[in-house]
Amino acid sequence: MSGKKESDQRILCVQGEVPMAPGLQPLHDDAQFFSVSNAAEAIAKAHDATFDLYLIAERLPDMAGADLCRELRRFDAQTPILLCVHGADIAGRPPAERLGIQGYLANTIDLLATSSAIRQTMSDARHRSIGAKAAAHAALVEALQARLKQGTPNVDLLIHEAGLMARTYEAFSRAGGTPADFKRMWPEIFEEARPGVRRR
Repeated sequence: MSGKKESDQRILCVQGEVPMAPGLQPLHDDAQFFSVSNAAEAIAKAHDATFDLYLIAERLPDMAGADLCRELRRFDAQTPILLCVHGADIAGRPPAERLGIQGYLANTIDLLATSSAIRQTMSDARHRSIGAKAAAHAALVEALQARLKQGTPNVDLLIHEAGLMARTYEAFSRAGGTPADFKRMWPEIFEEARPGVRRR
Protein backbone atom coordinates (compact mmCIF):
# COMPACT_ATOMS: atom_id res chain seq x y z
CA MET A 1 0.00 0.00 0.00
CA SER A 2 1.63 3.18 -1.12
CA GLY A 3 2.68 5.56 1.63
CA LYS A 4 1.86 3.08 4.40
CA LYS A 5 4.43 2.51 7.10
CA GLU A 6 4.32 -0.83 8.87
CA SER A 7 4.68 0.97 12.20
CA ASP A 8 1.25 2.46 11.56
CA GLN A 9 -0.38 -0.89 12.31
CA ARG A 10 -2.51 -0.72 15.44
CA ILE A 11 -3.91 -3.68 17.35
CA LEU A 12 -6.52 -3.37 20.09
CA CYS A 13 -6.26 -6.16 22.66
CA VAL A 14 -9.40 -6.65 24.69
CA GLN A 15 -8.03 -8.92 27.35
CA GLY A 16 -9.63 -10.71 30.25
CA GLU A 17 -7.72 -12.05 33.22
CA VAL A 18 -4.61 -12.96 31.19
CA PRO A 19 -2.83 -10.02 29.48
CA MET A 20 -2.07 -10.70 25.82
CA ALA A 21 -0.20 -7.61 24.62
CA PRO A 22 3.01 -7.93 26.71
CA GLY A 23 3.86 -11.31 25.22
CA LEU A 24 2.93 -10.36 21.66
CA GLN A 25 4.48 -6.89 21.42
CA PRO A 26 8.11 -8.13 21.21
CA LEU A 27 7.11 -10.26 18.20
CA HIS A 28 5.54 -7.28 16.44
CA ASP A 29 7.94 -4.37 16.41
CA ASP A 30 6.03 -3.22 13.31
CA ALA A 31 2.82 -2.65 15.28
CA GLN A 32 1.47 -0.78 18.28
CA PHE A 33 -0.62 -2.68 20.82
CA PHE A 34 -3.35 -0.95 22.80
CA SER A 35 -4.92 -2.81 25.71
CA VAL A 36 -8.25 -2.49 27.46
CA SER A 37 -9.70 -4.77 30.11
CA ASN A 38 -13.41 -4.79 29.32
CA ALA A 39 -15.95 -4.50 26.52
CA ALA A 40 -17.12 -1.00 27.42
CA GLU A 41 -13.60 0.38 27.06
CA ALA A 42 -13.15 -1.51 23.80
CA ILE A 43 -16.29 -0.05 22.28
CA ALA A 44 -15.28 3.46 23.34
CA LYS A 45 -11.79 3.01 21.85
CA ALA A 46 -13.17 1.61 18.61
CA HIS A 47 -15.47 4.61 18.27
CA ASP A 48 -12.63 7.06 18.87
CA ALA A 49 -9.85 5.54 16.75
CA THR A 50 -9.14 3.09 13.94
CA PHE A 51 -7.33 -0.20 14.37
CA ASP A 52 -5.96 -2.85 12.03
CA LEU A 53 -7.12 -5.71 14.24
CA TYR A 54 -9.26 -6.42 17.26
CA LEU A 55 -7.86 -9.25 19.40
CA ILE A 56 -10.64 -10.19 21.84
CA ALA A 57 -10.60 -12.55 24.80
CA GLU A 58 -13.52 -14.93 25.06
CA ARG A 59 -14.20 -14.06 28.68
CA LEU A 60 -14.51 -10.44 29.72
CA PRO A 61 -15.79 -9.00 33.01
CA ASP A 62 -18.74 -7.14 31.51
CA MET A 63 -19.64 -9.06 28.33
CA ALA A 64 -18.88 -12.30 26.52
CA GLY A 65 -16.24 -11.86 23.86
CA ALA A 66 -18.62 -13.16 21.19
CA ASP A 67 -21.18 -10.50 22.14
CA LEU A 68 -18.51 -7.81 21.92
CA CYS A 69 -17.69 -8.99 18.40
CA ARG A 70 -21.34 -8.49 17.44
CA GLU A 71 -21.40 -5.03 19.05
CA LEU A 72 -18.30 -3.94 17.14
CA ARG A 73 -19.83 -5.13 13.88
CA ARG A 74 -22.77 -2.78 14.42
CA PHE A 75 -20.56 0.16 13.46
CA ASP A 76 -17.37 -1.38 12.05
CA ALA A 77 -18.04 -4.00 9.41
CA GLN A 78 -14.53 -4.51 8.09
CA THR A 79 -11.80 -4.31 10.72
CA PRO A 80 -10.64 -7.91 11.26
CA ILE A 81 -11.41 -9.63 14.56
CA LEU A 82 -9.76 -12.67 16.12
CA LEU A 83 -11.52 -14.19 19.14
CA CYS A 84 -9.18 -15.81 21.67
CA VAL A 85 -10.89 -18.83 23.20
CA HIS A 86 -9.97 -20.89 26.28
CA GLY A 87 -8.48 -24.28 25.63
CA ALA A 88 -7.23 -25.76 22.42
CA ASP A 89 -10.54 -27.11 21.11
CA ILE A 90 -12.78 -24.82 19.06
CA ALA A 91 -15.12 -27.60 17.93
CA GLY A 92 -18.75 -26.87 18.62
CA ARG A 93 -18.28 -23.10 18.55
CA PRO A 94 -20.38 -21.00 16.16
CA PRO A 95 -18.86 -20.55 12.68
CA ALA A 96 -16.65 -17.47 12.58
CA GLU A 97 -18.88 -15.94 9.89
CA ARG A 98 -21.85 -15.99 12.24
CA LEU A 99 -20.00 -13.73 14.66
CA GLY A 100 -18.65 -11.57 11.87
CA ILE A 101 -15.07 -12.45 12.75
CA GLN A 102 -12.09 -13.69 10.76
CA GLY A 103 -11.39 -16.63 13.05
CA TYR A 104 -10.61 -18.10 16.44
CA LEU A 105 -7.30 -18.29 18.24
CA ALA A 106 -7.45 -21.53 20.19
CA ASN A 107 -4.55 -20.82 22.51
CA THR A 108 -2.67 -17.55 22.96
CA ILE A 109 -0.02 -19.31 25.04
CA ASP A 110 1.58 -20.35 21.74
CA LEU A 111 2.83 -16.87 20.95
CA LEU A 112 4.47 -17.76 17.65
CA ALA A 113 1.28 -19.32 16.29
CA THR A 114 -0.76 -16.38 17.55
CA SER A 115 1.68 -13.92 15.99
CA SER A 116 1.51 -15.75 12.67
CA ALA A 117 -2.30 -15.67 12.71
CA ILE A 118 -2.27 -11.95 13.49
CA ARG A 119 0.08 -11.19 10.61
CA GLN A 120 -1.88 -13.29 8.13
CA THR A 121 -5.20 -11.77 9.17
CA MET A 122 -3.92 -8.21 8.80
CA SER A 123 -2.26 -9.07 5.47
CA ASP A 124 -5.55 -10.44 4.15
CA ALA A 125 -7.29 -7.24 5.24
CA ARG A 126 -4.70 -5.09 3.48
CA HIS A 127 -5.21 -7.00 0.25
CA ARG A 128 -8.98 -6.43 0.50
CA SER A 129 -8.36 -2.72 1.05
CA ILE A 130 -6.10 -2.51 -1.98
CA GLY A 131 -8.85 -4.12 -4.03
CA ALA A 132 -11.43 -1.73 -2.55
CA LYS A 133 -9.44 1.28 -3.68
CA ALA A 134 -10.86 1.08 -7.22
CA ALA A 135 -14.43 1.31 -5.92
CA ALA A 136 -13.51 4.28 -3.75
CA HIS A 137 -11.79 5.99 -6.68
CA ALA A 138 -14.84 5.58 -8.93
CA ALA A 139 -17.19 6.91 -6.25
CA LEU A 140 -14.96 9.90 -5.60
CA VAL A 141 -14.59 10.81 -9.28
CA GLU A 142 -18.37 10.73 -9.64
CA ALA A 143 -18.84 12.89 -6.54
CA LEU A 144 -16.21 15.42 -7.61
CA GLN A 145 -17.68 15.63 -11.09
CA ALA A 146 -21.07 16.39 -9.57
CA ARG A 147 -19.55 19.13 -7.44
CA LEU A 148 -17.96 20.73 -10.49
CA LYS A 149 -21.33 20.77 -12.23
CA GLN A 150 -22.75 22.52 -9.17
CA GLY A 151 -20.18 25.25 -9.59
CA THR A 152 -17.43 24.27 -7.15
CA PRO A 153 -14.48 26.28 -8.47
CA ASN A 154 -11.63 24.10 -7.22
CA VAL A 155 -11.93 20.42 -6.29
CA ASP A 156 -8.58 20.61 -4.45
CA LEU A 157 -10.37 22.44 -1.65
CA LEU A 158 -12.65 19.46 -1.03
CA ILE A 159 -10.04 17.04 0.33
CA HIS A 160 -11.11 17.69 3.93
CA GLU A 161 -14.85 17.76 3.31
CA ALA A 162 -16.49 15.24 5.65
CA GLY A 163 -19.44 14.45 3.38
CA LEU A 164 -17.19 13.67 0.43
CA MET A 165 -14.98 11.46 2.55
CA ALA A 166 -18.01 9.64 3.95
CA ARG A 167 -19.40 8.92 0.49
CA THR A 168 -16.05 7.61 -0.68
CA TYR A 169 -15.56 5.53 2.46
CA GLU A 170 -18.98 3.94 2.01
CA ALA A 171 -17.90 2.59 -1.38
CA PHE A 172 -14.52 1.55 0.03
CA SER A 173 -16.12 -0.31 2.93
CA ARG A 174 -18.72 -2.05 0.77
CA ALA A 175 -15.83 -3.39 -1.32
CA GLY A 176 -14.14 -4.81 1.78
CA GLY A 177 -11.73 -2.02 2.78
CA THR A 178 -11.03 -1.32 6.46
CA PRO A 179 -11.44 2.03 8.26
CA ALA A 180 -7.74 2.13 9.18
CA ASP A 181 -6.65 1.60 5.59
CA PHE A 182 -9.10 4.21 4.32
CA LYS A 183 -7.65 6.75 6.74
CA ARG A 184 -4.19 6.03 5.36
CA MET A 185 -5.23 5.88 1.72
CA TRP A 186 -7.65 8.82 1.53
CA PRO A 187 -5.05 11.44 0.43
CA GLU A 188 -3.76 9.06 -2.24
CA ILE A 189 -7.28 8.23 -3.46
CA PHE A 190 -8.08 11.94 -3.67
CA GLU A 191 -4.89 12.78 -5.59
CA GLU A 192 -5.51 9.98 -8.08
CA ALA A 193 -9.13 11.03 -8.62
CA ARG A 194 -8.39 14.68 -9.44
CA PRO A 195 -6.94 14.11 -12.96
CA GLY A 196 -9.92 11.94 -13.88
CA VAL A 197 -12.29 14.75 -12.97
CA ARG A 198 -10.37 17.35 -14.95
CA ARG A 199 -10.37 15.25 -18.10
CA ARG A 200 -14.16 15.10 -18.24
